[in-house]
Amino acid sequence: MSGEMLEDYRHFRDADRTTADAKFFLPGPLFYLLITALFNVFPLPRQRDFQRSFNHAGQALDNGMHVLLFPEGTRSAAGQLARFRPGIGLLVKQSSAPVLPMAIRGLGELKDGKRGWFRSGTVEVRIGKPIRFAPGDGEAAITEALHAAVEKLLND
Repeated sequence: MSGEMLEDYRHFRDADRTTADAKFFLPGPLFYLLITALFNVFPLPRQRDFQRSFNHAGQALDNGMHVLLFPEGTRSAAGQLARFRPGIGLLVKQSSAPVLPMAIRGLGELKDGKRGWFRSGTVEVRIGKPIRFAPGDGEAAITEALHAAVEKLLND
């Protein structure tokens, strides 16, 4: 989950701000607690302090939990697959965990700005086969292989 957004909520700041100056947001900590507790998410910052979050993800994997990551690091406005951030390769290499590639099709059309608040459409989740990487595979190669697997799921 966006680490910056969750941290803003936790510290009484408005996460939907459009400027660098965050306004005071009284229900922020409540939002933080509800989001993290109800959806079982943890902050994964895009710009700083991501080592702590990756450590948390690694501990979750070590404890037999499943971790769902969106390796692009952001939501695409057009619904197109973007470049994967290198952290996914690092996490997979360090954890030696198998990866289940997944692709979500149809969200781009639902996010079209010209549509109203209530939107209908078709969203399809495609699930690939689990991938295990060899201990000698590099982070960049893992990241590229995962990107190719998700791209194949989107295009098939």
